[in-house]
Formats: sequence, structure tokens, C-alpha cells
Amino acid sequence: MDLAPVVVASVPKWVINTRTVEQALTNLQWVRDIRGGLTATGLIEYLELWNALLNFYLSDMDDRHLWRHDSSGCFSSKLVYRLFFHGSISFEPGRRL
Repeated sequence: MDLAPVVVASVPKWVINTRTVEQALTNLQWVRDIRGGLTATGLIEYLELWNALLNFYLSDMDDRHLWRHDSSGCFSSKLVYRLFFHGSISFEPGRRL
């Protein structure tokens, strides 16, 4: 909706509310969901959307959540604490306190 509001406005509400991403991407169904003519702005949005979805595909693999700030890919509070103070000036006498 953010990338192509004019194109989305040309799709019936029932389609927006019921179509899954997988259904929309299968056989370019999202293109057939557009109703009526598009304005020049709508055509530009359509081409940008087409280009954005050109190399996009869905897989059957389960999603994996990776924490990019650690080589293990695992989140840790300790690492976040270290990142929070990264680049800050340390005051050695303060460590004794």
C-alpha cells in the first residue's frame, strides 16, 4: 500500500481482505486483480511494483529469525548492552565504583 497506493486503490476491497501473498504472486494474479484504467501515476507505480516483485519468490522453508549483530545469529542481552556502549568513552576509575 505504501509503494503503490494508486494501484491498490484499483483493487477491490474484498480481494485485498481475502487474497494471500502466495495467491497474489501465483501466476501474477495480483496483475489480474487490478480493475479499471490506471492514471499516469498508477502506471508508474505499477511498473515499480512489477520491478520490485520480479525476482521475489516464496519458499516452503520455515522462517528463521537471525540476529545480524552476532555471528551465531542469536540474540543476547549481553551483546545488546555491549552494542549500546560501543564507541563510548570509558572512564577507568569509574570501573572501581
